[in-house]
Amino acid sequence: MKELQDVQCPSSVAEASSLFTYCMGELDDAVEKASKAYFQFSENPRHTPSVAADSMHKLTNLFKIDTLSHGQRELVKKRALLDRLLIKEKRQLHTVEDVRAALDHVERVKEKFGQPAKKSFFFKDDDHQVSLQRDLAVTKAVKQLELWKSVTATFLLQEQAREALQSYSILLSETLTKVNKT
Repeated sequence: MKELQDVQCPSSVAEASSLFTYCMGELDDAVEKASKAYFQFSENPRHTPSVAADSMHKLTNLFKIDTLSHGQRELVKKRALLDRLLIKEKRQLHTVEDVRAALDHVERVKEKFGQPAKKSFFFKDDDHQVSLQRDLAVTKAVKQLELWKSVTATFLLQEQAREALQSYSILLSETLTKVNKT
């Protein structure tokens, strides 16, 4: 609850957009790190039969990493940076309708990364998804998105109230001018 006191509502759609983009970027980073850790853990066996097998695993991992030339590595880095920029641009919110759609998206993200269901005897859980749901950084990023949703919903309510007051003011001034003319 203390976090809510420190957070201020966005004052414009652009501000809500930049906050949304930041929160989604944090979620992307958390999911990427958690996924890398999960796949690294699942690829590397915990117990190897011998020291020689351990050394062989380390050598094969080194060769997997070092198959690209310097130019290819730079190209991969540039491509990843371009992909991030494109994703960031796609997440920009330009209108109130975009903000409302983002609020719905946050709800879907919350459902996806919510608490994992209890294991069932009949159905095998998706271990990767469960590991993401239990990762602390992912949980923190989802809570950050929920906080964004709360303050942005407040912003939208304030905008609606402002628009209603403005409409009422215009209607009142038109009524007064009609009364004054008669």
